[in-house]
Amino acid sequence: MFPPCGPPFFDQRPVLQTAMHLAVKHGDTTMLQFILKQGAKTNLKDRDGATPLDLARKYKKTDMVKILQAINTESGKPVKSKNNNISQ
Repeated sequence: MFPPCGPPFFDQRPVLQTAMHLAVKHGDTTMLQFILKQGAKTNLKDRDGATPLDLARKYKKTDMVKILQAINTESGKPVKSKNNNISQ
């Protein structure tokens, strides 16, 4: 039986995170570099509208921010990010 406030709320929307999102979220630089070498797109957004670069900034993964920015500079394609601040 559920408490009087009702059943717990479970967000059932899909997470929509790529392997790159997860590598950044978990701080796995080796995996990030592997994924990038395979040609993965860096500007895909998760369900909250965050790119891997946004997550790197959010979780203060400055090494990953530098890697992602360097990749985007090399390709000539700017990553669309919610915020351009590292210190966010």
